[in-house]
Amino acid sequence: MRNANNRPESGTDAEIAEQHRETLRQTPDDLPSLVGLAKIAQKNGLFTEAIRLLRQALRCGGETPELLNSLGVSFVQLGDLENGRRCFQRGIDRYPTAPDCYSSLAYIHFREEKYDDAEQAYLAAVASAEYPLEATYNLATFYREIGKFEAAIAIYRKMLPSFPTDHALRDGLSKALLQSGHWEEGWREYEHRYFVDDVPPVNLQLPIPRWQGELLDGKHLLVLAEQGIGDEIQFASCYHDVIALAKRCSITCDPRLLAILEHSFPAAHVIPVPSTQRRSWCPADATAFDYFVAAGSLPGLLRRNSHTLKGEPYLAIPPGQVEPRREEHSRQQKVVNLRVGISWRGGMSAEQELRRSLAPDVLVGLL
Repeated sequence: MRNANNRPESGTDAEIAEQHRETLRQTPDDLPSLVGLAKIAQKNGLFTEAIRLLRQALRCGGETPELLNSLGVSFVQLGDLENGRRCFQRGIDRYPTAPDCYSSLAYIHFREEKYDDAEQAYLAAVASAEYPLEATYNLATFYREIGKFEAAIAIYRKMLPSFPTDHALRDGLSKALLQSGHWEEGWREYEHRYFVDDVPPVNLQLPIPRWQGELLDGKHLLVLAEQGIGDEIQFASCYHDVIALAKRCSITCDPRLLAILEHSFPAAHVIPVPSTQRRSWCPADATAFDYFVAAGSLPGLLRRNSHTLKGEPYLAIPPGQVEPRREEHSRQQKVVNLRVGISWRGGMSAEQELRRSLAPDVLVGLL
C-alpha cells in the first residue's frame, strides 16, 4: 500500500524493499527510499549494503543525526569501531543535542574499557534527550555491567513511577538486584523477562495453570526449559527440590542435555525439545499435567534468600562417558585427579560473546 506521497506504508520487508527500489529506479536520489532500504538491510544483518545506501543518502544532502548514528552503528556491527566513532563524533559536533550519537559513542568507549569516558557520554545523552527514557535506561545498564549495581538500581527505581509497565526497565532492575544479592525482589522482577520480547521464551499459552508455589502433593508438574544451554544448567540446580515436592515431574531440555539430565534426575521424565521449538512447544496431552512452570521462575519460588542457596553437586555424568579416560589417566599418574570444567565462551550474538567470554591467554595466567 502507498500513501498520497507514493511512499510504502505497509507490507512485508520484501514488498516494502521492492517499492523502495521501484522509487529509486525513477528517482535515484530519493532519500526516504535510500534510508528505508538501509533500515531493512540492517534488520537482516546486511550492514555493508546498509553502509552503501546511507553513504549515498549523505551524498544526496540527507545528513541528520539519526542518519549519522545509523551509519556508525552499521560500521560497529562490522567491527569497524574507528569509522563508527567518526560518524558518532560528527553527529555530536554538528548536532550537540544528538542523544543517540552520545549513547553510541559511549558504547564504543565501553567496548574499549574506557569507563570514565563512557560514563560522561551516557550522561551527555541523558542531558541532551528531550524524552530521555532510552538514554537513561542505557546509563543504568552501563552501571550494571561495570558492577555499579546500587547506582543502576537507583536509576531504575527513579524511572519506575513514570514507566511502571515498561518490562525492559523492570527486567534490567531484576538483573541489578540479583547481581547485588537482593534475591527476593530480584526474582520477583525477573518475571518481567517474559514480556521484553514480542514472543516469550516459553509458551505461556498452555491449557494448564502456571505453578506459583501451590502445594504439589499428588500433582504432575511440567518444567519448561528456557534461554541458552548454560541457563538450563544453572536453573537445573532447583530440579532436585521441585521433584521432591511433586508426585510426578516432567522436564523439557535441549537435546544435548538429555543424557546428563536423565542420569542426574532419574525420578523425573525428561523430554528433549529443540530450542527453536520451545517458544511454541505444547505437550501432546496437556491434560496429563496439573501445573507448568518456566525453569527460570524456579529460583524465585525456591531460592528467595541466601539461606535457601545450596552448594552441593546436582549434575552427574552418565557412566562410560568420562570415567574410563579418567581411570586411565589416574593409573598413568598414580594419583586421583579432580577434573574441573570451565565455561570460557558464552553469548548467542557477537555483542554477547564479547561481554561473556574470556581470552585464552587470561585463562593461562590463572591456571
